[in-house]
Formats: sequence, C-alpha cells, structure tokens
Amino acid sequence: MLAWQRSSIALLGLGFAIERFGLFVHFESSASLPPIDAHASLAVALLFLGAGASVALISLWQYRRFLRELSEPELPQTYMTWPATAINLLLTAIALASALWFSASDSRATPLPNETHSIPGDPKRP
Repeated sequence: MLAWQRSSIALLGLGFAIERFGLFVHFESSASLPPIDAHASLAVALLFLGAGASVALISLWQYRRFLRELSEPELPQTYMTWPATAINLLLTAIALASALWFSASDSRATPLPNETHSIPGDPKRP
C-alpha cells in the first residue's frame, strides 16, 4: 500500500510541477503563446493528476480486497485499517481539486495585460 501511495504522490507532484512550470514559461515569454502551446503543459499536467488519482483509487481497491481475504486471526486486533483508506481518498480528492483548479484558472491562451502582438520582423518592436 505504501508503494502505491508513494507512486500516487509522485504523479501528483509531477503534474503540479508541469502545470506551474508551464505557467512560469507563459509569464516569462514576451509574446502570447499559440493556443496549442499554451495548453500543452496543462493537458500533460491533467494527465499526471488523473494518473495519480487513478493509482490512489486502484491501490485503495486492492488494499480493501486484500483485507477481506484475511481471516480474523491473521489481522491483529489493534491494527487500524482506516488510515490507509483515508489517505488514499485524500490523495484522490487533492488530485481532483488540483485538476479543477488548474482547468478553471488557466489563462495562458490570453495575452498578458501589457502584452502586444507583433509580427516577426516588425521594426516597431524592440
């Protein structure tokens, strides 16, 4: 279960980093990116966030299935099974909330406030 959780966290972190790096590149570039380029990092980030959420849910399903197979003497009485379930549900909720937040706040295809559109070779542009 812990290996699945680490994998889920790694995928979520990678998705978050890709999305934030794409936003950084957008703000650092002097001209507006074409819509396809502007949304490429968002699409990849959403794929990683979805993969992280999927890994968390698959591991939760596998963990619960494994616990059902154990007999009463095989499971220690003091062993708590709910924390792993709660952590995986939390990871899934974080992934979905991040994906919704990134999708709703995506403004990369629109020009920045002081941005001008220029034609390559335009002598007016420094």
